[in-house]
Amino acid sequence: MRIILLLLLFISPICKGYETSFQSKEDSLNRAANECLGNSNHSEYYKALKQLMGYYEYQGNWYKHDSIVNIMIAHGEKHNLSDFLAESYNFRAMAKSYQGLNSEAIYWFKKTLNINQTQNEPIPISNSLENIAQVFGDMGMYDSALTYQQKSLRIREKSSYSRVFNNYTGIAIIYSQLNDMENQKKYLDKARGFLSQSPNPELENKTILHNLLGEFYNSQHAYDSALFHFGKVYEYSQITGWKRAMAVGIGNMAKVYNAQGNPQKALEEHLKTLKISLEIEDAAGITEQYTYISNSYFALNNLSQAKSYGILALQKAREHGFVLEERNALEQLATIFEKDNQPTKALAYYKQFHFLNDSLQSIDKVNHIAELEKKFETEQKEHQIGLLSAENLLKNQRIKLGLTVIILLVVALILGVMLQIQRQRNAKALEADLQQKLSRSQMNPHFVSNAMSSIQCFMYNNNPIKAAKYLGKFAQLNRAVLEHSLVDSISLEEEVEMLTSYLEFEQLRLKKSFTFSFEIDKDTDTELINIPPLFIQPFVENAVKHGVKDLNKGGKITIRLTDCNKYLKVEVIDNGKGITTEHIAGNSKHKSRSIEIVSKRLNLLRNKYKDLPNFTIINIDNGVCVTQFLPILPC
Repeated sequence: MRIILLLLLFISPICKGYETSFQSKEDSLNRAANECLGNSNHSEYYKALKQLMGYYEYQGNWYKHDSIVNIMIAHGEKHNLSDFLAESYNFRAMAKSYQGLNSEAIYWFKKTLNINQTQNEPIPISNSLENIAQVFGDMGMYDSALTYQQKSLRIREKSSYSRVFNNYTGIAIIYSQLNDMENQKKYLDKARGFLSQSPNPELENKTILHNLLGEFYNSQHAYDSALFHFGKVYEYSQITGWKRAMAVGIGNMAKVYNAQGNPQKALEEHLKTLKISLEIEDAAGITEQYTYISNSYFALNNLSQAKSYGILALQKAREHGFVLEERNALEQLATIFEKDNQPTKALAYYKQFHFLNDSLQSIDKVNHIAELEKKFETEQKEHQIGLLSAENLLKNQRIKLGLTVIILLVVALILGVMLQIQRQRNAKALEADLQQKLSRSQMNPHFVSNAMSSIQCFMYNNNPIKAAKYLGKFAQLNRAVLEHSLVDSISLEEEVEMLTSYLEFEQLRLKKSFTFSFEIDKDTDTELINIPPLFIQPFVENAVKHGVKDLNKGGKITIRLTDCNKYLKVEVIDNGKGITTEHIAGNSKHKSRSIEIVSKRLNLLRNKYKDLPNFTIINIDNGVCVTQFLPILPC
């Protein structure tokens, strides 16, 4: 998580220009900087130095990177250029954080913050606060990280600054580290809501959001949803040419495959990621992928290759000063040699690992202790002030004691009544939530029963090869339905993908005797609209079963989706034989179990959405039209 954060929030604005071909080489950049210095053009001189610094940063050449930052700081101090100084301090802090030198990163970020506070510039102040929060998060000091993120967020919300999105995602990451899934999802939804309200959301921000959503669903073991979002990371980064994000997207898909117990597929994706990292000369990405590839080979019991890539990871980490990756590589190599029955080498790597790990922890502990001491001193001063105030108040309190007791009793009585009322409300809400989950769970066996009957029929009438293909498609579809049944909301885009898979599944069974299409209003952003899952599928299933199934050919199903602001209007139209009066009145011998479940779920939804219309089923000139409205859930 740490490296992804730095990739997406710290490094990308500096280095995106170098991802394609490193257009400006070292000599030409040095020449340009010297020309600007000779002309006393501070702004262009500083710009050339930043480009040169970014070139070294991307290569992981921290020695030369620091030398350029030293020049930038000296120039800023000599000519009293406070803006340049603040930015130079910021670059140094980023580099220290990227190398895992957290205490130094905090020091330089706070120097940047001091300049910004002196100039009283709210936006730069909010940026410094956010950066400090990132480092505290890397140190595992989540209380401090959350405090700085919230301070940054308050400033940005007042000024309507677009980077409020970064705070939402940053806070979501903190809660993910604390295993607070509820608050993590809350702030991811805030980030999604922010993008949905933006007239033209930046693809880079959508890329970051999808990456974090993928991480969230991967932690929930909703692997199909995780792959969907990581796929979006790769898709958007391809459009923008952001190769580093492309590598992140593929690399995270590899992690999902590994979690699914498919190390071979994970290895293939990590090798693709390594190829991109090598293309863009991303030292950190190369180092990280060497470690992951070593781990994949280890899982495949190919110890020879696991060792080779582990050693490459260790060499690369030491070459560029990536201490966290060095620690990971040492631990990986110790495990490999231990399994390969080479205890001497395993012990040597374990000793190096523990030495490095202890040194990293000691740095963070010193910082943590310093912060706790400062906090203690502050609390102690406040305590002394409180004691002095308490002596003066004590005399007056004795006089008012009787009145206070009476007031407290009255307040306690009121609170007791309110608490009882709230408990009753919570009990009803819990009951409704349990009923909602039960209804969703009923949808799965119903769907599985219908699908398995179809598979059985197909196997009786077709050859085993086609039956196996059909069964495989069913397994993929059923997994998606199962995952959707475990969550309270999904994006409309995921719902459309699941419905498409289902209809393709039925087309295969019915030998493509019907076609289907989706009509989606051009202003409807399917990616950013959330709806309750599995409300549309039962009506689509009925359109197949009772509508187009008995047509030899020419069957057609249309699913029309319209954003009505508060609700999503869904129309499922088929050109079948229509429905009888008995079906409309509910007196038919055949009662649709799926429609009955949907009706119950809609009734539960109406407890919260009082004006939610009921669904309607009517005959039209050429078939049947089902219309239902689903609440658009908060992002």
